[in-house]
Amino acid sequence: MSDEKRRTAAQFGSAAESYFDSEVHRLGEDRETLASWCRGATRALDVATPRAR
Repeated sequence: MSDEKRRTAAQFGSAAESYFDSEVHRLGEDRETLASWCRGATRALDVATPRAR
């Protein structure tokens, strides 16, 4: 794993619980829809994380 991937994982890992607990992020059908789309997936593309410069 590259250093960039390690930094990204560490950054998200420390914030992941906050997303899970956030009312804005945990309510609504979109979360269940996204989970169903991802079920069984082995890869994901994060299009919202800005690239470090």
